[in-house]
Amino acid sequence: MKFNLFSGEECLGYSMLEGDDASMGIRSGAFYPTERYQNVEPIFRELSKLLFDEWQERRDTGNYDTLENPSRRAKELWAQIDGLNLRIETVGMPG
Repeated sequence: MKFNLFSGEECLGYSMLEGDDASMGIRSGAFYPTERYQNVEPIFRELSKLLFDEWQERRDTGNYDTLENPSRRAKELWAQIDGLNLRIETVGMPG
């Protein structure tokens, strides 16, 4: 089954979500972006790198207590993502 990712009314891309981990209740898969995704990709790329760098720094210093406390910049990026009004819609859903 195909799953389209939308920001508002704009389709950003799709995935087949072919990976399944029922024990965790998650699905995963390759993402195939549309040209419109280029407008928001920098937000996701920066947040991903920032969160990894913060995790790595905390791991290296042994300061795991702050893992639940993202940096100010991470909070700003999460706010931008919240503002995208993301949703997923299934394509070709039987019924």
